[in-house]
Amino acid sequence: MARDLLIDGYNLMHAVGLARRRYGPGDLERCRDRLLKWLARNLSERERLRATIVFDAKEVHAGQSLAGHFRGMTVWFAAKEAEADDLIEELIETHSSPRQLLVVSGDRRLQRAARRRRAKAVDSERFHAELTIRAEVEEEVSRRPDPKRDAAISESEMAAWLAAFGDVRPDEIRKEVERERSRARPAAVPKPSAPAPPPGNSQPSASPRPLSRRPLKVRPAPSQHNGSDDASREKTASEPLAGDEVDFWEQRIADLFDEEGPAT
Repeated sequence: MARDLLIDGYNLMHAVGLARRRYGPGDLERCRDRLLKWLARNLSERERLRATIVFDAKEVHAGQSLAGHFRGMTVWFAAKEAEADDLIEELIETHSSPRQLLVVSGDRRLQRAARRRRAKAVDSERFHAELTIRAEVEEEVSRRPDPKRDAAISESEMAAWLAAFGDVRPDEIRKEVERERSRARPAAVPKPSAPAPPPGNSQPSASPRPLSRRPLKVRPAPSQHNGSDDASREKTASEPLAGDEVDFWEQRIADLFDEEGPAT
């Protein structure tokens, strides 16, 4: 909003939901203060400096000025014999750059007065909705992690490093902190390699595949003894094999990989 804001105070108070049907002693003044605080929270500093809020002079204490400031915003109270609409219309007519003016009010009379001067007018309900949405978006953005902000070394970190290594330059400390943080980041998990194709009639790879070291039950080559006691001589990978037996089975497995096709 790069415009001067001229706000119908009581009209916006109803749109924001701060107005009441009946006011007890001091209630109207408290509602005005809540509206001004809401505007101060939801307008930027630049917008506050260009904002003017106009109220009727109801519950204005005797001797209280009809013009003042609240957190950079200009606040006007209409004279007791006039209404806020009259003062707002006068401010529209006397504005030096009406095309840079935004009038916030649902009053059709004030909207027509704004259009006559080529100023822009917006309903209070729409103005309230736009400020609310903007505040929600800004809050959401502020919650997102900022890599540059998170990567920057804080003053407390710098002080701790200087206390430990007084002879090290600050730029070297920053580089070391960044290196430590990069090491702390989780490494990318490598993608699993494609599974080997099932055995078939195709030619095997020229280079022998590495031997699996899984525990295997192996049966030594039959000897001259009776075959009935083969089961008692069965060895597993958990039992140590003699050197010649290991050589025998490694050579046998290598021979199987070198064959042209499955054994018949």
